[in-house]
Amino acid sequence: MTDANQISSQQSTSPSGRDECVKKMLESAEKAVEILHLGDFIRDNKEAIYRQLEDCDVRVSERPSGLDPNAAFVAQSLPLIGGVIHVGSSRANFDKAAIWVQNQSPHAEPISLLSTLVLLYIVDQGWQDAHAPNQDAHAPNDEKKKAQWESIYQRAKWLCEK
Repeated sequence: MTDANQISSQQSTSPSGRDECVKKMLESAEKAVEILHLGDFIRDNKEAIYRQLEDCDVRVSERPSGLDPNAAFVAQSLPLIGGVIHVGSSRANFDKAAIWVQNQSPHAEPISLLSTLVLLYIVDQGWQDAHAPNQDAHAPNDEKKKAQWESIYQRAKWLCEK
C-alpha cells in the first residue's frame, strides 16, 4: 500500500490475529500519536481516559438510542479524544499532524481524522492493557474488564471497516 493511501485503507480481514484493516489503521494511528507527541500524555492519563471510554461503552450498551451502538460509541468518544489532543499536544505538533493528514488524504478534515486515529490508538492500548498478564500474583485477571475492552475493541473495529 502506498503511503498516500495508508489512512484510507479499506476492509481486508483475516481470521487469525488482528484484522488487516485494523492493523493498517493502527499503523496510521501510531504515526498520528507520534507526530502529535501524545504517547507520554496518554500513558500518564490512561486510567482516566479508559474510564471515560468504558462509560461510553456502558451508556450505549444499557441505554439504546435508536442509533447503531457502535456509531453512538464513536460519536460519544470523539469529543473526549478531541480534548486529549487539545490538552496533550502543542499547536505546533497539531499543525504538523494536520499537514501529514492533508498529505495522506487531501480532502480529509484533520481534526476529525486525527481524533479518529487517536481513538483507535487508545482503544488498542486499552485492549492490550486489559489483556496483559496481571502483575499481582494474588489478583485474578479481571474477566469483566477484558470483556468490556473486547466490546470497545469491536466498536473500534467497526469504525475501521466503515
